[in-house]
Amino acid sequence: MHTSFAGGSPADGRRRLRRALRLMAALPLLALCAVAARPARAGKVQEIGPPMRAQECARCNVQAVFAEKIRGMGAAMEFVELKNGVGVLYTVEDPRDVPRVQRAAEWAKQELQSVSEDSDHYQLCSYCKATIAVFSKVDREVVRTAQGALFLMRSADPEAVKALKGLMTKSQKREVRAPAPSR
Repeated sequence: MHTSFAGGSPADGRRRLRRALRLMAALPLLALCAVAARPARAGKVQEIGPPMRAQECARCNVQAVFAEKIRGMGAAMEFVELKNGVGVLYTVEDPRDVPRVQRAAEWAKQELQSVSEDSDHYQLCSYCKATIAVFSKVDREVVRTAQGALFLMRSADPEAVKALKGLMTKSQKREVRAPAPSR
């Protein structure tokens, strides 16, 4: 006899668990969109047609893939408040995973920067469309560390800094409530 997550076959249970973990991993990044959408949204973006799924949005997809990679490596995440933004320190215990964390952070930085710099050439959901004006003012940098990577997001724009710090606060609260994935 076998047991699985929410009934069904073991493969179905693993798929459901992976989906749930992906959602939990993407929440901190999606919170950024929600926080920044409030000031930027006021009448600037009209939704035309049915709402877009997150997989169809370039920025949401990058954030979800990055979060999945980081969670899959079992990386710890620590927020660092900066005067002009925030940093997220990703660390792993296994030295063999350090280069993977660094590559994943570099990849996410490049992809998010591309979307911010040339948003007209990407398909974006309504949240990302509404926040592109704020997040195009964010400078992203990845600093490699001995145990992983530090992803820095800084800006000279007060509205962008406020959105980044709001993201940090909400993400920290979610991290405290979210159960750690088992490895």
